[in-house]
Amino acid sequence: MTKMKSNASRACAWLSSLVWVAACNSSSPSGGRATEADAGSSSTTEDSTGVLPTNTGPESTSTNEGSTGAILSSSSDASSGGSATGSSTTGGQLASTVVFVNFEGGEFSDSGPAATMTPYPFEEERDEILQRMRAHYAAFDVSIVTEPPGEGPYTTAVIGVPQTPTTIEGLGPLDCGNAIADHVVFTFYSGQSPARLAAIASSTLAVSFGVGHHEDQTDLAARDPFDDAEFLDICVTPRSGPECWPDSDACGDDTQQNSYQELLISLGPA
Repeated sequence: MTKMKSNASRACAWLSSLVWVAACNSSSPSGGRATEADAGSSSTTEDSTGVLPTNTGPESTSTNEGSTGAILSSSSDASSGGSATGSSTTGGQLASTVVFVNFEGGEFSDSGPAATMTPYPFEEERDEILQRMRAHYAAFDVSIVTEPPGEGPYTTAVIGVPQTPTTIEGLGPLDCGNAIADHVVFTFYSGQSPARLAAIASSTLAVSFGVGHHEDQTDLAARDPFDDAEFLDICVTPRSGPECWPDSDACGDDTQQNSYQELLISLGPA
């Protein structure tokens, strides 16, 4: 989706925001893991390992806690090729991008506070979270499902309770160019509403699809979006030192970011 200044390599840095910790991926799809680069290139003044607070609204302020920000691939192999099969959000064929929402937790080695995730405790709220996430991505060629597909690469969005207490709300990799198809992203429950959890999960997914941060909280691509935010079809100025250079086709140049148009470029229309 997005382009860096050089097509030969992508500048990557550990990034932090009020909603997620994101680590850049190289443009190479091999291995499916983020690589740490020079922390001095980060656009924030916080610790290069990432600083995120738990917040339940736009007025929350940052607290100082580090995170390893380690990134995992899902159990599927992104290089294996083939299309996914199974049930889509409407019961038909799956879209070209599949997101498996895992409410049951599990063991995720080398992933900081997400190393062990216990299940999301309120089964009656899971449908609301799913419906909100599906509404966020309704314009794009994405299937959001509750069972992993039988084959093909897919992204896993884990929503649950971290066994190790943390002040961050989410964790995921920033994949400039959306080069890798099988990331794992995390949303950490600590009392937030279903609307808040859906916003965090969708925002962190957007990071894994290559959309960088900005400051308009009505947009889900913001570093701290409102609970009722959407992906907006407007051009905004990214944070200083863009995490991914915006696609020039979205706004006519690479100095403005349009999360809606960039997701259309990355994922395709519904």
